[in-house]
Amino acid sequence: MRHLTLGLSTIFAMLASAAMAETVAFTPEPGDTRKWRMEMSVRPGREGEPPDYSYATQRISSLTRMEVVDAQTLHILPLWFQTVVAGETYGTQGPLPDKMRQAMAEGFEATLNGGVIAEVTPHGTTDVPQEMMTGLSQQFGAVLPPARLEAEAGWSTVIEDFSGVPDVTVTVTHVTQDSVFLRYSGEDAAFRLAGLAVVDREEGWLRRVVMTTDQTAEDGTTLRTTLAMAPQDYPFPIHADYTYERPDWQPVPDSLSAMTPLPTEADIFAHDQGRVRLEADLPTLDFTHLHENMANTGRLVLSDPQAFRGKAPVEMPMLALPSITLPNYHEEDGDPTFTSTMLIPTEQTQILPDVLDATGIRATVAWYPAAPFTMTLTPDETGHAEVTKNGATARLSPTEEGFELIVSGREGDDFMWAVDKGTEAGSMIYAADRGPDWLVPAESLARRIAAPQYSSVRVALKTEAPAPTLSVRVIRHPDTPAATREITFLTDQGRLREEAHDKDGRPVLRDPSQDRTPSPPADSP
Repeated sequence: MRHLTLGLSTIFAMLASAAMAETVAFTPEPGDTRKWRMEMSVRPGREGEPPDYSYATQRISSLTRMEVVDAQTLHILPLWFQTVVAGETYGTQGPLPDKMRQAMAEGFEATLNGGVIAEVTPHGTTDVPQEMMTGLSQQFGAVLPPARLEAEAGWSTVIEDFSGVPDVTVTVTHVTQDSVFLRYSGEDAAFRLAGLAVVDREEGWLRRVVMTTDQTAEDGTTLRTTLAMAPQDYPFPIHADYTYERPDWQPVPDSLSAMTPLPTEADIFAHDQGRVRLEADLPTLDFTHLHENMANTGRLVLSDPQAFRGKAPVEMPMLALPSITLPNYHEEDGDPTFTSTMLIPTEQTQILPDVLDATGIRATVAWYPAAPFTMTLTPDETGHAEVTKNGATARLSPTEEGFELIVSGREGDDFMWAVDKGTEAGSMIYAADRGPDWLVPAESLARRIAAPQYSSVRVALKTEAPAPTLSVRVIRHPDTPAATREITFLTDQGRLREEAHDKDGRPVLRDPSQDRTPSPPADSP
């Protein structure tokens, strides 16, 4: 079995025409470029057993640029690549075999034949292992259906051999003014596949894609792979199968946290400085808050990071990934919560030496405050309930194990839920478009980025209660920020420099007598 570990990016490109229906064709001009972020998980296992959720699971992240050379050629250039396996990190910002580093620096050429990537070859002269090239070709091919695509909901076709999976059905599920939404499904005893994709109607560029494959070898070993991709500026988190634990029912709380008090601007921006930390060879920008309820933090978006050394700017092109707010585990007696934002390079350059030598990174942080509201569902005699409020909808229906809750709202809405007191229930969370039953919750949730509505989720509830009352909290954010601040995040160098200087930048003079060892008393021995 081959571990496909070098999937970096992909496009959806087709050259097709039809007299009676609109077709999607790959029609950008030479020189047109796109950049995508990719997350991928590679999880080994044994047939008949759950996949291996140990640290042997491989996780791969990348930022890749693809440029149109001509109608038959694409240039693929990895800008940043990182893989984590068994607790070790390898990549372009850290340890990496010389041949692989050179191959990524030179990039790859993809040859198109009728809208299908027929071959991927190194752009330079580096001798790249055939296994690596086969992995690239298969992964790119896995998201390029070799069929004519019609922009009509309900249209479908069966592909006899799609990246090794026989008889894969590609279906157009939804069409908007500028996008075509696709579903992939393939079931075979040795290789099955499930995926979603979004394609630009005008030029045929891939917008977002999620693909999960489950492969079984003759010796009974299995390989489970999930790949998720979106443009570099996609505002929501991108993930594959992120968990280290086997899927299990999680307890459902019997109450929701208080909606008030909501944090103020002073609670969020309690300090004008934050801290630069290093995580897996990448910088993170952290700053703390005075409030405790993380659900009510709101959405924080960091942009325009600029490194500096003293007062001089340092050229370091970086992209801020979506932020996350967590309990402040860094400081026992510090502020209760902090927000962390990871930065990745956007060009083929080593940023770690400059980060270690810099005194800080300035960035703009925009705050979109939370505006929560609650909906209550009380099932009728058939076990059904539905509530709509402020553009959000919650639907409850009975299942063999208990109930199913589907919640949806505006793009970017977050949800929480609780059962009534005295009711015991467990839950598993999936995307609203759950996919086939063999997808685990994390694999299903990855599909949200390629669904027509990102916010929608499906919750499986396991309970013996005949008619539980559910409370659903919707956490909404405004379209424009309520406040924007420039924050300086200090490195260790910057913190030492600040401690050694006053607020005007002058060195702090120490009293030399404080450094002397005091003389013993005259009567001491």
